Amino acid sequence: MFNKKELKDILLKKIIFPDFSNKITRLVIGVGITIILAPMPLKVVFYNWLINTFNLNSGELLKLSDFQSGSADYIWGFSLITVALLHNVVYKIYCYKIDKPKREKQNEVDQKLFSKFITMLPANSSSIDLLQSHDFGNSFYGDIIKNLEDVIIVFDNVEHKFLDEELETAKNSFIQKLKDFSNKIGIYTGVAGGNVKFLSCIPDRYKGEYHLPEYIIKQIKELNSTSSSCYYLYEKFVNQARNKLNV
Repeated sequence: MFNKKELKDILLKKIIFPDFSNKITRLVIGVGITIILAPMPLKVVFYNWLINTFNLNSGELLKLSDFQSGSADYIWGFSLITVALLHNVVYKIYCYKIDKPKREKQNEVDQKLFSKFITMLPANSSSIDLLQSHDFGNSFYGDIIKNLEDVIIVFDNVEHKFLDEELETAKNSFIQKLKDFSNKIGIYTGVAGGNVKFLSCIPDRYKGEYHLPEYIIKQIKELNSTSSSCYYLYEKFVNQARNKLNV
């Protein structure tokens, strides 16, 4: 039996918005539309073929006059379209059930991978707080960046790809933006006040000055913007993973 989520997917994606991906569905719907819209001579040719085929296979006797009433075109046309849509629904449900074990296995793999990701980079970590709210006009603890770099090293490789394509795309967008942020940190920051544990965008010689050089202001703005983008992509990926993986 289907659970509520599966039933919702089938109703929305397979019945209300069918994709007509199989050839039989497209063919039969095309014939139905042709019957409704085609001029009469073409319909007569088709009806003759349909009658001969039916009589040959069933032993019953149909006549051309059975198809030539004013409403017959629409009845046969819409009947074929209805049959095609029903076929599409049955076909999609069959494929959905056949693929279910594969999807469950993929979900299991992705759940373990997401668990590893969220363990390394939980939402309440100092690293995420840095991305979300830190103003890089101020100094910050350098080990926080090391944690972000560890996440890049672990998840920017083929062994840590999500099998779900949408999740992998979301994760990769975050990792690539995080790499950009890490590169900017390496270029724009240095040790703050001789304390190797802290980093700052502002060189010691400019500490306490009200008017900073334009290039430093630009670098601070870039880091603030990039870190905010990282947080947005992190939040998007985590929410998407929780919805897809039910975790």
